[in-house]
Amino acid sequence: MIFSDRAIAKAIKNRQIIVEPPVHQNQYDSSSLNLRVGDDFRRWKSSLAAAGTSHHIDLNLVDISHLLDFTEELRPDSNGFIIIEPNDFIIV
Repeated sequence: MIFSDRAIAKAIKNRQIIVEPPVHQNQYDSSSLNLRVGDDFRRWKSSLAAAGTSHHIDLNLVDISHLLDFTEELRPDSNGFIIIEPNDFIIV
């Protein structure tokens, strides 16, 4: 289902969709809400994808700052875009 901008605004007002901090009117398009997620992106180090390994992280129990040694910074390309490769898990 695709919501119109009015339906999105109504769902936010009725707390069916929760967005924190609150959105501004200029963030709505005809059928989308444009959000900014930040400037710092990290992804798992490629060495963690070694054959024969698997990983599980319970995000309800872990402090993400303790995982920084297992991640690497994901930097924008020359156009300022962050490229997310297939199967990448990005931490913002």
